Amino acid sequence: MSFNKMDRALHGPSALEVALGAVLGLAFGAGVAVVYLVLKPVVVVTQMPKEIALTSVYYQPGSADKAKSADWPAKQAQFIAGTTVQVTEDELNAWSLARGTPPRNTKAMPVIAPPVKLAEKSKFATNPSKTKPTDKAKPAEPIKPLEAPQPAQSAKTAGPSPTDSFLITAVPDFRIVGDALQISWSCTLDVLGLNRDVVLMTTGHFEVSGAQVDFVPEKLFLGSCPLHRLPKASRALLAYVFKNQKTPDNIRLAWAKCTAVSVVDGGLRLVLP
Repeated sequence: MSFNKMDRALHGPSALEVALGAVLGLAFGAGVAVVYLVLKPVVVVTQMPKEIALTSVYYQPGSADKAKSADWPAKQAQFIAGTTVQVTEDELNAWSLARGTPPRNTKAMPVIAPPVKLAEKSKFATNPSKTKPTDKAKPAEPIKPLEAPQPAQSAKTAGPSPTDSFLITAVPDFRIVGDALQISWSCTLDVLGLNRDVVLMTTGHFEVSGAQVDFVPEKLFLGSCPLHRLPKASRALLAYVFKNQKTPDNIRLAWAKCTAVSVVDGGLRLVLP
């Protein structure tokens, strides 16, 4: 037996070995906790409950009442033209839903022939020798499967394809929370072959940074994981999501001209010079 082995047998592991083991154990435990919280579903509610469970994360989507959002096309035109506007939660969501989101894993679906009316069915069932006049005039054609809609040739693709992204987001949902704005996305998390639907939810305000207005997150949850406790991680994730959002050029150019954005009187005020 060597001297080192004899010394370890007599005195146990060194302080450095104990510290390294503790650090590795904490890192492994933190990683497991993060994965568990990300995959833990949020509690979707239409109204926040009076008694909130400390172990749950609640998600309340924004309102999308069509009757309250009829003016959004006019306000969008004013915003693009360079006029200061104030939009409501319903108008923001109407604009977002109008943009839509490309379908994922779309498969061809067979066309289902319309059912024969009861009167016609009984008429021809009693006398099979009779056929419909249209049968003689036009031969029956085989039913073809309905193909998935193809994107227009002139459409420009923005952002990476779903196969190049670990977090695939749908259109954003907006909700006014006090003097802050909540933005959320329904996402598909794709990591190491694992596909899981999660909610990405952030609440924050806007600040002027240089010549542009930026959204500054105060809270950010991926699933039930509070990423805002890691400020650099939350900002990096939001920057990644915003970069991959498909935003029309006219909206993007108008946003670049904004001098201030804030939540005022229950609406989002977009100030342009």
